[in-house]
Formats: sequence, C-alpha cells, structure tokens
Amino acid sequence: MVNSKYWQQYYMELSHSPISRLSLNVAIIVVMLQLGCSNDQEEHIGELTAKILVQQTQIQNLRANVESFKNQIKQTQSEIVTHKESAEQLRTLITVLEKENVPALIEIITDQGLVIKNLENQIDLLENQLPAEVSINAPENMQYIPAGEYNIGDPFQEGDKDEQPVKSVFIDAFYMDTHEVTVGQYKDFLSGTNHTKPNWAKIRQYSPTDQHPILYITWHDAMAYAKWEEKRLPTEAEWEYAARGGVTDRRYPWGNDINTKYANYKRQIGKTVKVGSYPSNNYGLHDISGNVAEWCLDGYDQNFYIRLPRKNPFADGNIQDVIQRMDKIRTFRIIRGGSWHGDENDLRIANRNYRAPSDANRYFGFRCVKSLKSIENIRWNQN
Repeated sequence: MVNSKYWQQYYMELSHSPISRLSLNVAIIVVMLQLGCSNDQEEHIGELTAKILVQQTQIQNLRANVESFKNQIKQTQSEIVTHKESAEQLRTLITVLEKENVPALIEIITDQGLVIKNLENQIDLLENQLPAEVSINAPENMQYIPAGEYNIGDPFQEGDKDEQPVKSVFIDAFYMDTHEVTVGQYKDFLSGTNHTKPNWAKIRQYSPTDQHPILYITWHDAMAYAKWEEKRLPTEAEWEYAARGGVTDRRYPWGNDINTKYANYKRQIGKTVKVGSYPSNNYGLHDISGNVAEWCLDGYDQNFYIRLPRKNPFADGNIQDVIQRMDKIRTFRIIRGGSWHGDENDLRIANRNYRAPSDANRYFGFRCVKSLKSIENIRWNQN
C-alpha cells in the first residue's frame, strides 16, 4: 500500500524544486500505479527524487556561474573597446604633438639653454668682477683685461682655414703688459739670472735702444723671462681677446682699415720703433699688431677652432704641465700680431702663425700676462 504521509513529504520538497509541480505529480502517480510500490520501493523512489533535487540545484548553480561568466566576458569586451578608444585617442594626440607641439617644445628647450648659458656667463662675470680700484691699480706697466665673451676667428673669411669656424668663447679676467717686453727689461732679466745671452749686435740693428722691443727671442727665452717675472705668456685666445679690445668685428685693433698712423708694418720703417709709439687699443695695449710678432703659450693645432672649448680655451690641454716642462717642448708654438716686416694680412687680429719654439729672428718678440686667480683655479677648456 502507498504510504500517503511519506509521499506527501516528498511532494512538498519537490513542489519547491525547479521541476514543475504538475509534471512531478504525474510522474509519481504513474510510477506508483504501474509498480504497486511497497514501502521499501517508496523509500528508494524517495532517494532517487532527493538525488534529482540535488542535481537540479547543481544545474541551477552552474547556470548562475555561466551567467556570471557571460557578464564578465561582456564587461571585459567593453573594457577592451574602451582601451582601444583610449589608445586611438593617445595615438591621435601623439600625432598632433609631433606635428604642432614638439617643434615648439624644442624651441622652448633651446631658449632655456640660452637662458642657462647667459646665467653661466653672468656668474663668470661676477666671479671675475673686481672693484674699480683693483683694476686701476693693475701691476706696473700692465693693463686690466676684464672677463667677457667674444667671437674668436675671422668673421670676414679672408684668412686661412685654421681661422674657422668663428666661435664664441669666454675668457676670465687677467692683466696684460701694456707694451711688448723691451730691450731694457730683458737686460734686467739677464742680469738677474744665468740665462743665455742673445746676439746683441743683431738686436741693435733692429732695436737700437732699451725702449725698443726685444727680438731674436725664442719661445723658450720668452717662457724663461715670464717665469722670472712671475707671469706667463698669453694663451692664443687671451691674446686675440685682448687685441680686439672688446670689439669683435674688426680686422685690426683700431678698425677695418690700416695705415702707418696705427702700426709699424710692411718694412716702411725697416726696423722696430720704441714701444708706445702708436695709439693703444680700447684696453690700453700698444703695438698689439705690428712692431714685433708675439709668442703665445699654445702649441699650434690647425683644427683647434673646430673643437674649441667655450671657456678659457688652451690648445695643449694642461697649462700647468706645459709651463713646468717648457724646456722639453719641441712642438710648433703660436705667434700672433705681425711685425714691422709683415703685410696687411699678417697684422689682422684673426691671423694665426706658428714657429718652432727654438726659432729666433728679427721679427719675434713677446709680452706677458698675469692671471687674477691662481692657474689651478681657472676653468681651462670648459664647455
């Protein structure tokens, strides 16, 4: 017999399951009528029904998970679309920047570089700036050359290739001899040292008095004299800077034209004249062009201007080393300014000449400089 209480319990459970109530009722009645179920069979059917309910629950959970996965996929697809749109916007922005903003940005960076350069120059000027009384009270027979920037090289492009390219350089302040070293001053040097004496007969032929510039002087002689005076020879850049007298675009210390009012040149007198016979340039330097050509400290480098450092350029690198081992140096040295024998081209400020350091003749003399700072505290060859 069918246990009505038993089936009523399972009926209530199944009625809340996902299977429809009508279908479940029909299925149970059909089974019971066909089998004439006993109590044991009823229990077995109940177990099967319970399993069906569990499986139905699992199926529903799986369906819920599937729906969740579907939603996640839709969300991911949406995010991909959004990222694609963002990437496209970024690509468009980059294109706009490349076409419009990058050149402007480069210009800004360039302008900032110029600002920084100007600030550096102002710092250098402040470091070199001296009270007026210091520059006025320069060492005897010397002129104060203020720190500053100028264009080294030939702006007229009339000289040799070694005068190019024209570049802006900065020079620290220094003192420079007002005149070329005279015969009388060199005699004082010889009397105070054991340095080798020159051929006085040759010297008197072209520089007859103690007020005339000394000549027939080698680079080694000039270096020895400068050391004795506690000075040094000028670097090539210092010499040109001083010769220009604060004005860049000139052929000569006094202007662009040349005549015998300004310099002793082209064998017109046939020998040197007393120092100070011609007007000085803007820095108070006499005979910086003409009379005798002047030895400089640097060795000659044909391509030096191509790789020229901006601050205090010096061709031989370590200036202290050159001074210390001067007796051993055999490489060509710079000589500038032209002489009483030179022509108009020789007297151009930008003109570069060079000779062996042991060379001495009737055209070569020199003048000295003195740094305001100690040599080791000067920033040589800085960019």
